[in-house]
Amino acid sequence: MDDLIDFADGPTSRECSPIPRRMGHGFNHFEWIPNVNLALTDLLARSSAPHYDCKDSDQDLTDDSVEFLKEHSITNVISVNSEAINPAIRDKLKANGIAYTPIPVKDMKTPTIEQLMQGYQAFRKSTNGATLIWCGYGHGRTGTMVSAIEMLRAAELQLHHYFLPDNYKARHVEAKEQVKTLNKLQNFLEPLNVKRQIAEFQPIVDDAQASVQELKANKQKPSSEVKSAQSKLGKAVSTLEDLETALDIQWQIDRVWFDRSLALLAQTKVTEPPSPQTLIDCFHDTKEHVGVLLGDNAGIQAFADYIKSTAESLKDLMRTLGVAAGIATPETESAASTPSSEEMPSDDETSQDKTKDEQASANKEPLPQPAQKPPADITAQIRVIEDYRKRVHDMFTFLQTKVQDIRHDVEHVRDETMGRLQLQGLNADLLGFKRTIKDHASKGMSTKVDSKIFYAALQQVDEIASNAYETAWNAAKLVNDNERFRIQDYETARAAVHEIRIKLAEMMGFQAKQYATNYVRFQWQRAQGSKAQAEEEATMLEHVVRQLIKPASDLGTYLEEKMKNAKTIKNIFDFAKKGASSDMIEYDAPVGVSTTGTMWLNNKETAHQALQHELDTLSAEIQAMKGPTVALITITALGMQETQIAQAVLANVDEAEKNIMEWRKEAIREVIDAMDKEAQDEIEAKQDMERRQRIEAEDRRLVAERGRDWKIELAIDIGLALLAAGPNLPASIAEGILWARQALRIIRYLRNAISEEAREAEGLPAHASEQGLPAHTSEEGLPGTAEKGDLTSQAQQVRTRLTRSLKEWKIAAPTNTQQWAQSKAPNQVFEGLVGLRDAGVKPTKSIEELIEDLDALEVPSDEPGDPELDEPLEDLRQDLKSPRVPIRLPKKAKLPELAHLRAPRDYQSLRQDLKRAASIPHHSSDVAFKQLIEEAAAYLPAECDIKRNSMAFKVVEFIRMPAVAA
Repeated sequence: MDDLIDFADGPTSRECSPIPRRMGHGFNHFEWIPNVNLALTDLLARSSAPHYDCKDSDQDLTDDSVEFLKEHSITNVISVNSEAINPAIRDKLKANGIAYTPIPVKDMKTPTIEQLMQGYQAFRKSTNGATLIWCGYGHGRTGTMVSAIEMLRAAELQLHHYFLPDNYKARHVEAKEQVKTLNKLQNFLEPLNVKRQIAEFQPIVDDAQASVQELKANKQKPSSEVKSAQSKLGKAVSTLEDLETALDIQWQIDRVWFDRSLALLAQTKVTEPPSPQTLIDCFHDTKEHVGVLLGDNAGIQAFADYIKSTAESLKDLMRTLGVAAGIATPETESAASTPSSEEMPSDDETSQDKTKDEQASANKEPLPQPAQKPPADITAQIRVIEDYRKRVHDMFTFLQTKVQDIRHDVEHVRDETMGRLQLQGLNADLLGFKRTIKDHASKGMSTKVDSKIFYAALQQVDEIASNAYETAWNAAKLVNDNERFRIQDYETARAAVHEIRIKLAEMMGFQAKQYATNYVRFQWQRAQGSKAQAEEEATMLEHVVRQLIKPASDLGTYLEEKMKNAKTIKNIFDFAKKGASSDMIEYDAPVGVSTTGTMWLNNKETAHQALQHELDTLSAEIQAMKGPTVALITITALGMQETQIAQAVLANVDEAEKNIMEWRKEAIREVIDAMDKEAQDEIEAKQDMERRQRIEAEDRRLVAERGRDWKIELAIDIGLALLAAGPNLPASIAEGILWARQALRIIRYLRNAISEEAREAEGLPAHASEQGLPAHTSEEGLPGTAEKGDLTSQAQQVRTRLTRSLKEWKIAAPTNTQQWAQSKAPNQVFEGLVGLRDAGVKPTKSIEELIEDLDALEVPSDEPGDPELDEPLEDLRQDLKSPRVPIRLPKKAKLPELAHLRAPRDYQSLRQDLKRAASIPHHSSDVAFKQLIEEAAAYLPAECDIKRNSMAFKVVEFIRMPAVAA
């Protein structure tokens, strides 16, 4: 405990500015994380939330903030702000191509182990650019997430860095609970500590169950015994949850080591790969012993020693392969020196040194070169590694299932014994929360209250509501899992949450009304002013409008989110009434539950019933918010226009007063609107032209160096690498769709290229460009390709094999996919497909048909309007500020050291890496493979890809968001 003495117990008070100013990008304490515990190619940064002042709610992502992120190559943001689930920030980042992972954590609290793992997976899956982490101020919660990412990355890289209190302080970890969580994570990363967990959990479970038996035997049931039994049962559940998490973390690290072993094996093709038996010897009989235990259905404790021996055997495997690949020696090899696929120097770097020598000896007589050995066949070695991977995966799956079964038994005992008492306590807490919220809301919304009292009340209501939602979730889980309860037992909790949400919505509406009223009052006072100078009035007006923009945007996006959820539910109900695609109706409602965040007691009610309750609450929330919020957004947009008008007039009339401006208002408004659009279009056109120029210049260079067929050669290599990955992917729909998108891209390009070559051979005019025919050209009537040489033959073979894989790979999907998907959001489409698979629906549609169907379905760029509004709410919000911010080039950002190592691979390096990738299988944990394919495919023409405005592309975008598991 002495280690915690320097860390705080509670929140640190921060002084608030009287009037927060939204100046500049707003990121304070921005810094790059050194790569001491990271791969050389990792880019990780930390900062405050944008425009943080003293509260988490201060965060505001402005155009300048987005430009700052783009200048620093930030493509991935992880927020541990308590208000991380912020639609305005999410939408703006998404519109600018920046992934966003919200992980809400209260100030000075600690993320859970699961949240730390969620953040790490988001960091790890980001295949390009840098990751930025922010909370509020940028210290405690951010420092905790940064430390966790460093721990997990160091474990993958076998760096063996143990974090001590001084390391936490250096990373600005602030609270005792944060240190405890990080220490727990650090223990989970060490196989010996997991072995201790396995040894210790059973006595804790036995003690809890014994206390329950004693309680049952005692008819008196004194409160002290009840509390003791509750405490012991809670400790048993917590211990088992920790063990589940530790086992999962160990498997995640092991699977990365398996991926690295395959990557090292691929490099031995040009040297001398170890024999299969040599690789088997690295396992030290672990595979056989684990197999026997699995066959005997042994107890959990019997596997304790094999958690560590598995890790040690994988280290030996990588060491052996590293030596064979020529990147390590037995004498110098250490755990820290085994490079990952991310940190291995690229062929481009090594080729730069070679180029100098080649230039120096350019005029010398070439020396005779020895005959080059053909690449070795490593099929048997791959089978050895993959068989071991399966055995280790089976072991961890077996252990986790066993632990889950024990935990479920303990929870069942707890719920059966304490369930009724627990539910009474939870309902009492919820009713107390409801009364307190009602009191705070009443005080905050009284007619004579000032803004400080209102905002204090709103903050208190928001915090209490958060606790109420967590309590309601616990009550729902208790009722849902306990066979003695019925759905009626949850009515008290459901009604309380309904009233709490409506009260919070009423306060949001009141807030919008007060902002709008204050602006109208300000305008009225301006009208009564006698001799105020126009410049002073313009400054005052700009200040008032600036204060309106953030609340108008935040309240608007909050209301829009509610309206979208209500629309989703209505669409599901309408679709069911029509009776169309009946094979999907029973799956749409559960997907709607997921996408709208509806509380669903799936053991006690249907998904349709749960959605109806949610729709009732949403309708009441929208009713409370819509009028005042729409009025505030409209007033703010008009205020912004008036500010622009005043500034435009003042730029031409030095001492203009308000009455001078009036006659020019309409003409200036039109000029401003036209200039804004023209400036935006000009910036985007310039960016597009520069991008095209870079692509064309690179194309000319490669044509000069490699010949006009260089893209065909690259496409063949990509296709072969994809074929190596394809057979291992069907278990994951997300991975399958990503794979199919790239495979279809290669098929289209090769088909077009072959067709174009055939036309040129017959002397027919070339089509639109060197890139070949349009992406959807029919194959009918093409000239034969057998006589077109080795390259054309290879292209035809790859195309045929990819096409066969796409057709043979079946997926469970609606018969009429387009009709089913046309009224849905991309996440609903994806989750609907996952729901079909999880329900065991027979796969009947090829993944090629699925992608083609979704590619043919255009997603409207504008959200349909609310029939009760003159225009869509989204359009009203866009009047405040554009969500997409083009970076104003040519600003330069200061990148951390070693940035040159992160430059994209050149053409030759890509081809070499693709050839290696084609020789080994790949798994969802192999992020380096995804990065390689994306980097290589970027060289191919965009018209061969799925359409950017199609449902297929939007589903791919959703899958690639870090929050979605691979």
